[in-house]
Amino acid sequence: MGPGAARPVDNGLPDPAEAGTLIATGQVHLNGFEDLAYLTIYFPDRVIAHINVNWLSPVKVRTTLIGGTKRMLVWNDLEADEKVSI
Repeated sequence: MGPGAARPVDNGLPDPAEAGTLIATGQVHLNGFEDLAYLTIYFPDRVIAHINVNWLSPVKVRTTLIGGTKRMLVWNDLEADEKVSI
């Protein structure tokens, strides 16, 4: 996983040490290293984090969605003017 990929998870979710289950899968396409990976982390209190990392994609996406009961917070690290919207 890239160093910046886990930053929103570290700042917005419970302590990773409290995670109950981690499911991860990756695939090697070039150079003998995993080029893409999918992680799902299950925390207590029905909190789930899903991370998709793809080093081959020409499109750079750094978006974090946090869903609540009435609204959703969208954090886009690549947006210069408005990083957070509700």
